[in-house]
Amino acid sequence: MNIRIKSILAVGLVACLGVFMSACRSYKESVWKTVEFTSVPAGASVFINGKNCGTTPRKELLSKVGNYHVRFSKPGFFDEDFVLESFTDENGQTDILESVDLELVKITPEALAERESLLAKANAAAGTQPAAEVSPSGNADVPAVGEGEMSPAAKEFAARAKPTDFTDFRLQEKALKRLFQRKEITEAEYRSLHEELYKTYNETRLLKAPRLGTYESAL
Repeated sequence: MNIRIKSILAVGLVACLGVFMSACRSYKESVWKTVEFTSVPAGASVFINGKNCGTTPRKELLSKVGNYHVRFSKPGFFDEDFVLESFTDENGQTDILESVDLELVKITPEALAERESLLAKANAAAGTQPAAEVSPSGNADVPAVGEGEMSPAAKEFAARAKPTDFTDFRLQEKALKRLFQRKEITEAEYRSLHEELYKTYNETRLLKAPRLGTYESAL
């Protein structure tokens, strides 16, 4: 009798575990998804929301709820950015793409000139200030806002030595952002100085990575 009861309990326990595991698997599939990241050429570093997740090709388990900023970076190629956004499928369920595949563009003087031209056109269409020109001394000649002169903080920042590596660029970028947030420089000065910082860094790093595709916004 005891053996029979134990057998029944064992069968019941296995059945319960099966239901539990099935429910867990169903929940996991409804909330998480394995996304494959590939690039041409392969071997590009994949940054998801700023975190280095390894090199392509690779797979990452991501939540279906939320958006992700993805950056592909490979020495000698332009950085490429992609926004992985959640959407509602035909069944009314939240989902994301199962794969992201990007073709990287090799950095050449011609490709750089083309991208700078597109950036200038985009800025003109958006009505933003054009990038400041670099004087022979290497300092940025930032156009004055309206009829007034540049603020003292903007002049001091423009006279800084230009960044020669990625870390220096980020430090200067954050310093410029703080100036704007403290209202020591105007929005037009911030945009102009930032575009010059961005342009100078990418020209310096012409044949090296990382190539900046976007920059941190203080607005």
